[in-house]
Amino acid sequence: MDANTLSRTLEILETAPEIYLPVERLWLTLRTEGLAIDLDREAFQRELEADSRIEFSAPPVLPSAVGLPGLGLAAGPHVKLASRAVTTDAVLDILQRNVGQL
Repeated sequence: MDANTLSRTLEILETAPEIYLPVERLWLTLRTEGLAIDLDREAFQRELEADSRIEFSAPPVLPSAVGLPGLGLAAGPHVKLASRAVTTDAVLDILQRNVGQL
């Protein structure tokens, strides 16, 4: 992964309203910005796995993966910055934002 792509990846993970982001959504965001063009999704994930600053979480268990993208949900692993703590305030902010969207 080139330095610009890595820098932007870390910036997104640091500033996103969500603490954990789906790898696929992160990769697609970078590609729309003209970054990670030389990496397919699997190669991008391998690069993230090799970086100790990034933590992975198992994807949420859902009864069916059908229609997930239409609901704004992405299957597959999710990532966060290892240095970004999952605090009560952060979780409450996320819940409040999601309830507001409903």
